[in-house]
Amino acid sequence: MTDARSDFTKACDRLRYIKNWLDVLKPIVTVSLTLIIVLIGIALLLGLLGLWFLAIILWILILIYIVSYFVYLGLGRAALSLAQALDADLQTFEAAVRKVLANCPESCQGDLSPPTCDVSYP
Repeated sequence: MTDARSDFTKACDRLRYIKNWLDVLKPIVTVSLTLIIVLIGIALLLGLLGLWFLAIILWILILIYIVSYFVYLGLGRAALSLAQALDADLQTFEAAVRKVLANCPESCQGDLSPPTCDVSYP
């Protein structure tokens, strides 16, 4: 039962870590696609006018957006699989509680409360 609780806690900690990264990336990813297209146009125009330094800065911002978008998608998939793992770990814990209740007297049962996972906790 302790192992099942530990597995659940570890999965919850990983999910919390991924959620924090998703929260960091969300403002970048939610930028309008229209704004990105405008930035591409401005970067091209600045490059044609010979203002390479400013054009490079805009291209770096665009690249950060693109990389953030794909990282955000990957972290979203990882969060989904961790949520499924949390569900499986909770079911494992519940099975372990049933075994403890069936095989142990009340004095040796220990903490039977189900583990919880609050991903909004910092």
